[in-house]
Amino acid sequence: MELAEVEDPKYKFKWKTMSGKMYVYDIANIANDPEMGKFWLLYVGETNNTNPLIHLTTSPDELILKAEDHLVFWYKTASV
Repeated sequence: MELAEVEDPKYKFKWKTMSGKMYVYDIANIANDPEMGKFWLLYVGETNNTNPLIHLTTSPDELILKAEDHLVFWYKTASV
């Protein structure tokens, strides 16, 4: 993520440590909005795979990705 934000400002993100885990709360100047129930949620999927993305609760800095894995941060309504 840090490499991507250097290349393109649309990938700029803000994070903080909560309960010992990295918590991303702002991407491209779009912040979590608890009042509206909108949050950045992390998903993983594989290249050229039609299976649905899997929602992760693991901290982004703790992930071990396989070759073909893609991370997706999705800004959506959720109960956190």
